[in-house]
Amino acid sequence: MFSSHNYVYFLRMALLGIGILFATVNVERVLAAGIQKNGDYDDGELTWSKMSGSMDYGRAVEFCDGRSGGEGEWEVPTSQQMKLFYQHIHSRPHLKDELKTLYGWNFNWAWTSTKVPNTNRHETIFFSPGILQMGGMKDSEPQTVTCVRSNAKNFIDGRLTWSPFDPTAKNFEEAQQHCAKMGSGWKLPVPEQLHSFAQNAAPKTNIVGEYRKAAYSAPLWTLNGSLFNLLGTQFNKSKDENYYVMCVKG
Repeated sequence: MFSSHNYVYFLRMALLGIGILFATVNVERVLAAGIQKNGDYDDGELTWSKMSGSMDYGRAVEFCDGRSGGEGEWEVPTSQQMKLFYQHIHSRPHLKDELKTLYGWNFNWAWTSTKVPNTNRHETIFFSPGILQMGGMKDSEPQTVTCVRSNAKNFIDGRLTWSPFDPTAKNFEEAQQHCAKMGSGWKLPVPEQLHSFAQNAAPKTNIVGEYRKAAYSAPLWTLNGSLFNLLGTQFNKSKDENYYVMCVKG
């Protein structure tokens, strides 16, 4: 006979089973979204560090530099990267809530590395739903920060190893420092190395990741301070102006 005790037991087991089912679905959905165990997020092209507490811009740069040393280099994202990330976050149901609730992301005004011309301010983006809000905050004003690194891998071309295209424009001195921070043997390429690479650049799109369309025409710093792009054009500009970097080793 099916007693009330059995009925209660059966109901509890059924509810437990439903709870396990929903928990399993939720875990699968989180994993599919690209959330990593430490709370970082992989959007398929770039990896984003967990959005952290407020700090001024100088400290934000130091914070991202401090995360470097693993596979790929962490930097404060550009304004364009952040705009795309904002769109990515708000185009995926529940993703923002999961990052915030389960992993402690602090969605607020966030720094970018894009400087507001003729000011001591850098652009910031607010992660409110619905409308993309942008501002230009003083570097001394604390804002949240997320660091970013490319998922593109180093590319071995014969005896040379090339780093991925770096989308953050730098002056000549910063470009040299960028390569030096990658470790022993890394440096800016000479024009002849870039010219050789450009001869067969088409199948090497993994090196430029989401920037494959821009990277071929982008001016790249060379070791002698001139500029060269993967279309084969060489030219000279002021070393104080900001252009792009691919580093080489070997």
